[in-house]
Amino acid sequence: MKKHLNNFVFKFGGTSVKDATRIKEIYRIIDNFKAPLSIVVSAVAGITDLLQAFIDNPSHTQIKKKIIKIHLQIAEDLDFDIKNINNYSHFISNELEKLNPDSGLEKENTVILSLGERLIAKLISQYLQIQNIDSVYCNAKNLIQTDSSWLEANVNYSVSYQLISKKINPLLRKNIIPIITGFIGSNPTGDLTLLGRNSSDFSASIVARSLNSKELWIWTDVDGLFTCDPKDSNNAQFIKEISFKEVTESYFEAKIIHPKTLIPLIDSFTIVRIKNIYKPFLSGTLIHQELVQN
Repeated sequence: MKKHLNNFVFKFGGTSVKDATRIKEIYRIIDNFKAPLSIVVSAVAGITDLLQAFIDNPSHTQIKKKIIKIHLQIAEDLDFDIKNINNYSHFISNELEKLNPDSGLEKENTVILSLGERLIAKLISQYLQIQNIDSVYCNAKNLIQTDSSWLEANVNYSVSYQLISKKINPLLRKNIIPIITGFIGSNPTGDLTLLGRNSSDFSASIVARSLNSKELWIWTDVDGLFTCDPKDSNNAQFIKEISFKEVTESYFEAKIIHPKTLIPLIDSFTIVRIKNIYKPFLSGTLIHQELVQN
């Protein structure tokens, strides 16, 4: 078990990147954060469902137009000037050219379904650069290696850890924040694969394990973990602190963190925090190894 290093990984989910207001909140959060930081992002809420609808009905060009409009609207609301709007629009056009919805092949569908993560990661990176924060867009296709189970691929952990460490650590040493696409990997021949729906938490934990991060913060739209879903029960109790073992055996809530999230971290000292993007001042739920609790 390697001692952690003083770097952090923040993962922002779909509701945390859904509009300009939330992305400005991300900027405020990281602008005051001093430790080396990597960011993993999900697609804007609802975008992956739209992409699935596009796969199911590729002749429905309005779906593609809606996806473009959503992202360009966020860019405009972030006050991108003409030059930056044009640069981002050019990126979108290039990414759209890679789509082949008529093939019907799972291999091609992975490229379509991953578009949301690629578009928002690029947008956030570009916005942070405008705000004079050094950042770089990182497609996890170049970081996480998997087999060829296209839509729910199995991760080759040892190779992925080496790739991430080799590519991301030099950025952190230069105080550059990598904006990494969640959900995405690639097989040994470089074809894009997916880690399964809602798997960006899992992506973030792979990154955190690779970097021996001190903490992984999963930003979502709830205060943390509860004994049951507070939307379904008035008896739900907030869990301030819990061990990895207890999460997997007792209190695990699939709606809050992906089932595979803790797997890469079982043999690490990395601590996980569940944080509310709407209430960043709250401490959230702390998940840790029993060996390191204080």
